[in-house]
Amino acid sequence: MQNIISFDCETTGLSPSDSRITCICVKTEKEKYTFADQDEAKILMDFWKFVNKNIEKLFVGFNVMFDVDFVLIRSLKNGICVRKFFIEDVRDILNIKREYRFKGTLEYWADFFDVDHNGNLIGSDMPKLFEQGKIDIIKEHCEDDVRTVFELYKKLKNLGLVDVYRKKYDKYVWYDIENFIYLLKQYKSK
Repeated sequence: MQNIISFDCETTGLSPSDSRITCICVKTEKEKYTFADQDEAKILMDFWKFVNKNIEKLFVGFNVMFDVDFVLIRSLKNGICVRKFFIEDVRDILNIKREYRFKGTLEYWADFFDVDHNGNLIGSDMPKLFEQGKIDIIKEHCEDDVRTVFELYKKLKNLGLVDVYRKKYDKYVWYDIENFIYLLKQYKSK
């Protein structure tokens, strides 16, 4: 699992056009890094420095496209250069049988697979906590989420679900500037 990085971000809302990032956490097998600050540009610059040093690794998350879209659009808004990187979504892996359309939450899947998770807070709690200046609570929540995703991904890999997913869909998502431009057009049209 040394080539896997769990990734999550916390935001003040659901739309990158009128919300901001408050925290980004990443976790490797041995280390975790938390980028949190009142200055969103600093968070993003620190995150991209980390990505540049780990570009060959696979970034995994839960509903990770939300996080990736947010990071890319907010980076552009802050005038920060972006790079392409590999991502894989744990929620997609768990939903190979698309006809069931049951997505479940991170808390649900953590409980289902007996992965420890402190589910006291959810993403919608973050804007109020940020408004109150409670960055430490946001950081703890984000760090718990990346640890949970990392452990969940390891379980799915050991059970063979990651390989089944890859064979069925034959893909990693290689997130690059073309995807980013498409995204930007979507958000500007809203």
